[in-house]
Amino acid sequence: MLGRVLVFLGGLLVVVLFVALLAPLFIDWTDFRKNFEDQASRIIGKKVTVHGTVDARLLPFPSVTLHDVRVGQEADGTPLVQVAEFSMDAELAPFLSGEALIFDMRVSKPKVRLRLLKDGTLDWMRGSQPEIPAKSVVLESVHVEDGDILFIDEQTGRTRHVTGLNAQMSARSLAGPWRIEGDAVLDNEHGNFTVSSSQPDDNGVLRVRTRLMPDRHPLNVDLDGELKLVNSKPDYMGSFIAGVNDKQTRDSADQKAQPRIKGRFELTNDRIRVPEYRLEVGADDDPYVVTGEATLDTGSKPEFLLTADGQQIDVNRLGNNKGTNGKTNRNPAISARQRLNNLIAIAAEIPVPQVPGKATFRLPAIVAGDTTIRDVQLDLEPAGTGWKIDHAIGTMPGRTQVEARGNLMLMGEPNFIGNLIVASNQPSGLASWLVGSVDPAIRQLRQAGFSADVSLKHDEQRFENLEIAIGSATLKGRIDRQSGTDKTPSKLAVDLTGDALDLDALRALTGLFTGQDTGESLFDHRITAHLQAGKFMAFGVPADNVDTSFSVADGALTIDKLSVHNVAGAEITATGRADGSPSDYKGSGEITFKAADPGPFFEMLRQHLPHHPVMDRLVRNAAWYGNTALRGAVTLGGDQDNALTVTLAGVSNGSRVNFDYRMSDLSAFTGKGTTTLEGTLENSVTSILFGQAGLDPLPVEADANGRLTLKVSASGTDPADAALTFATDKTSFTANGKVDVRPATFLNGNIALSLESADIDPYFVMNGIGIPQMGAGLPVKFQANAALNPDKIVFSDMKGLFADNNMSGTLTVDRKAPNLKASGELSLDKADLDWLAEAIYGPMSDPKTGILNQDKLGLPAFTGMDIGVKLSAKQVWPGIFGPISNFTANATYKGEELRLNDLTGGWNGGTLTGSAMFANSDGTGLLQTKLSLANGDLAAVAWQRDGAPLATGRFGLAMNAEA
Repeated sequence: MLGRVLVFLGGLLVVVLFVALLAPLFIDWTDFRKNFEDQASRIIGKKVTVHGTVDARLLPFPSVTLHDVRVGQEADGTPLVQVAEFSMDAELAPFLSGEALIFDMRVSKPKVRLRLLKDGTLDWMRGSQPEIPAKSVVLESVHVEDGDILFIDEQTGRTRHVTGLNAQMSARSLAGPWRIEGDAVLDNEHGNFTVSSSQPDDNGVLRVRTRLMPDRHPLNVDLDGELKLVNSKPDYMGSFIAGVNDKQTRDSADQKAQPRIKGRFELTNDRIRVPEYRLEVGADDDPYVVTGEATLDTGSKPEFLLTADGQQIDVNRLGNNKGTNGKTNRNPAISARQRLNNLIAIAAEIPVPQVPGKATFRLPAIVAGDTTIRDVQLDLEPAGTGWKIDHAIGTMPGRTQVEARGNLMLMGEPNFIGNLIVASNQPSGLASWLVGSVDPAIRQLRQAGFSADVSLKHDEQRFENLEIAIGSATLKGRIDRQSGTDKTPSKLAVDLTGDALDLDALRALTGLFTGQDTGESLFDHRITAHLQAGKFMAFGVPADNVDTSFSVADGALTIDKLSVHNVAGAEITATGRADGSPSDYKGSGEITFKAADPGPFFEMLRQHLPHHPVMDRLVRNAAWYGNTALRGAVTLGGDQDNALTVTLAGVSNGSRVNFDYRMSDLSAFTGKGTTTLEGTLENSVTSILFGQAGLDPLPVEADANGRLTLKVSASGTDPADAALTFATDKTSFTANGKVDVRPATFLNGNIALSLESADIDPYFVMNGIGIPQMGAGLPVKFQANAALNPDKIVFSDMKGLFADNNMSGTLTVDRKAPNLKASGELSLDKADLDWLAEAIYGPMSDPKTGILNQDKLGLPAFTGMDIGVKLSAKQVWPGIFGPISNFTANATYKGEELRLNDLTGGWNGGTLTGSAMFANSDGTGLLQTKLSLANGDLAAVAWQRDGAPLATGRFGLAMNAEA
């Protein structure tokens, strides 16, 4: 291109200067027009014709003005040169001595047509030879205005156009030295230039210095060499120096950081050759150096060549303005897409040769701000508006190897179409460099990368034949992302299949590889996705054999298919759609759940959901939910805006399940709004229901066909209205009231209890409670109020009928004690000391004969208890001499010991006082009583029995009686 400029200037120079040679002829004004045309044709070597008017004068100084001057012509009659107006003013005195001093010359709107023939010569050089009397003419000032040069290259078929040419020239003689300064537009690229020359030597060689300053590029190019004609072809050879001319760079350190290049050049009309160059960046005493060679041949065999070999280069401020942010040179605000766009913008500044060829770069590293690209290898070929990348390799931050092949287009809409391979052995380092932060999912990866046939544009990134490596897993498929506008969101289409897939890592990597901006959420896109994987990880939850198709668009989530064959032992399917805004979602969906053993699934939920005691109990009793199969529906909106409804129905361990959960508003998740829950379990085996309710029943059956129902209604953080019922044909139990359902204060509140059963014995046995005289049948009617707080449970207003025995009282249970600890008052219609004794010793009588049992003592019915109550009864049956009436005592039960202290009552017409103690340790029984009977009918009795009748143990009775 530089050769073309010099050719243009040379052609224009010939046109402008030929008139100055005619100054000595102005003395003779006879037939001036004809003489001017003849002399000008002889000097230039081309036919010159003046088509316009001619104005000339001699005094006060010689002056001439010519209009519409034409030089030569094409085959079609088009002139080679046409000047709208030419004028000059000369001094008279030098004429008298045979010289011409032109002190002002003006050339207006010259139009020049230059043609490069197929043999490489200029058509201007063909024809008659010019006769230039050079040394007798001096030009003080020559002005060229609005010049136009059309250069037609028949070798390549291209045409170059120079417009808006303005120049100022001066010369001591027409042979030189010359000084030219001006500006012009070459193919829409404006710039300034200066040219200075010596006089030609005896061999016609001209020493020329040229400076070119294009506007678009802050660059100065200085050429210093010899210009000559070789076989009618211009040849310009010498040395060059080029450097950045950044007017905004004033700091001396910044100026030293600018690149500088020098070397040798060879310039002809069809070839630019740089046999050697040296590029320096940095301080003068210790610069970064790149060396190589370059060739641009535009002749009959166009060719381009550029090689670059060098040291590590630190290109300051590359890709992020100043490139510094504190001590780390990190600019966290820049995004992956911005980095890519900045690199493309820099590449677009490099002119693309319009001829075949190749460029080769070998650099150990390029340091650009916070970016270091190592082991850079580039093999490029010019391709019209961009480059064909034969092979590109570089190591990016995060030990990330990047390889690319394809076409990089830079003009218009920049894009890259080809094959891309990215392999990172430190994905966290890559993410930190690209977007300034590291997603936790990426931090856990040791390696990640992808290979694909890509089409990367500013508004679209397409990855076909995609193969993604995430850790040890591999996915195959495609990804297509299209950038949105202010009115339309970005679009993302994903179709991936593989042996394993980590959704969190894929989401993070997709954001990196598609150029996602910092802070932009993946779910801000319109997403269409199909994912299929043998192993699947999402939100920290692993699953097997996952197949899903879903889309996100305009705030709507559509799940066309979700099939999970194994997530913590469960199989889940789902379909549905939801749309709207966070304050007004609407939608519906269907789900199914199957699990032979839901225990692992419950445990997974407990690990990923906020802690709650209900979930702990569900995990502990998961064995009671075997063979669960549920189908349900989820509804958003409905009768109430932003409401949520979840319904489930199915079977679990033989129980028929119905579950209904409702939220008046999604804000209920944060403690606002109203939440209701209703669940029902029905099973013919009541022990299963008790296990599913959170108890630990034994495999002993009570009534058949049980039904367990739970209803809870909560508003905000207030205590919830709760009701639990259990019912069979023979037994019913209810518990309802207001309780706290928050985890830390779960079940604190007030509850009313009611129980009625034709026989409660089987339920005691089922739950591991052994009571004396078990199996005899125990019908029950009972009710009480329970107040629960973190420290205790208070049972008040207890009223009941056990068989034909009424009872009432209060009982307080210590919730912080390690074992059961309780205190209170109990009132009974009647009590049986044999019944109390059996709680300690086991059965006292042989059920067949009714006499005292001769077998070894049994173990206590209850252990690990600490119960103290004030016991009262209308009648107590001691087993001999009739009942004790109006009985009171302070009863203390510790599992292996029962004490009745401060015992009083009426017995056999007298007043009975004293104490009794029943104990049994490892089958060794102890009975001690100390009783006094005053004012009774019995004579004094002293009786003690020690030994045999009750097998092992010691039994005694001491009694005093007063008449």
